[in-house]
Amino acid sequence: MVYRDDFNVSCQVCSRPLEKFRGENFTYSRCPGCQGIFIARAALETIWERLVKRPAPRVEWSDRAGERLCPECHAPMRAAKIREQAIDACAAHGYWFIKGRLMRLLAAG
Repeated sequence: MVYRDDFNVSCQVCSRPLEKFRGENFTYSRCPGCQGIFIARAALETIWERLVKRPAPRVEWSDRAGERLCPECHAPMRAAKIREQAIDACAAHGYWFIKGRLMRLLAAG
């Protein structure tokens, strides 16, 4: 379900406004343009444990800067990987997955 509650954040890839979605006990943001997804760590863990039925994989942090800013705090994100899938990550707020990457990770379990 899409909802808005003073949520006015733009996509760092294509500049379109992000849409915020609410699931059962978690929320995430998705860009309707490039289909990128920004999700908090706790929300990713909730989704992972429900769909894959085991704990979420570890995030491997890089010393390199990521390609975008955090949609929540606007600080530069850091490059990171989850199971060899490159992502941008904000330690305080969550992870940015380009189109299809989160679904591929979940499908691979």
